[in-house]
Amino acid sequence: MIPNKSSLLIVILCFYCVKSSVFKRAITTYDTTYDNIDVKRIVESKRLLLNYANCLLDKGPCTPEGNMLKTYLPDAMQTNCAKCTDKQKEISGTIIGHLVHNYKDLYEQLLQKYDPDGSFRRQMEGGGEDDEDEDDEQNK
Repeated sequence: MIPNKSSLLIVILCFYCVKSSVFKRAITTYDTTYDNIDVKRIVESKRLLLNYANCLLDKGPCTPEGNMLKTYLPDAMQTNCAKCTDKQKEISGTIIGHLVHNYKDLYEQLLQKYDPDGSFRRQMEGGGEDDEDEDDEQNK
């Protein structure tokens, strides 16, 4: 039996829809190319750390991994690293902790650029001040 054009078109459209939905679900994490980066070496080297920071702040050139980080950083901060692998979350925690404890001004500059509305800061601080301010306003 030879299928007519209508049924063939339906089969092709169904295949395309299934293929598209499977492909979209497959992209659930950021690229893992640099997941094995030596983060300890970066945080222990002021030169390397500042080079990455300058890249992120558009104050200096970027390495390929710096460019990739620049691409993913805004989304990662807005979604609390929802697409990060466990390794990427570990790396992020190490770097953020190091910046907060050793380079507070640099950390603030990065927040100003990549977290202008303060949502990431509130997530990191455990809920944020805005919720408390709203509660205070409602109780008045």
